[in-house]
Amino acid sequence: MKKIILILILILTLISKAVSFAAENSPSVINLHTDCAYVLDLDSRPMELQITNKNVVNAEIVTDILGVESQLVINTFNEGISYITYKANNITYTIKVLVDNQEPIDKNLLEIDKVKEP
Repeated sequence: MKKIILILILILTLISKAVSFAAENSPSVINLHTDCAYVLDLDSRPMELQITNKNVVNAEIVTDILGVESQLVINTFNEGISYITYKANNITYTIKVLVDNQEPIDKNLLEIDKVKEP
């Protein structure tokens, strides 16, 4: 089931290439809502992914076999703050993720549906 969801996420990101968000130009804070999934487009392959608070968010890297473009799939669980850190092209990037249902969602991310298990 997880593989099907990841394949669906990859297809959705390829279709929605109009939403381009480079990590190098991203703000340091991303606002999200709970119990959702988001896709962040990256221009290069991230390495050494670290997440400070996995009770708030979890992230996975989805890469293109033929190219260098990648996506970071972020799943949110609870309200709070977590930091996602990764390296790309020998540069360390840190994204502060604020999960707060009262704040508007960052428009530079692609929001996707999560399949709710019964």
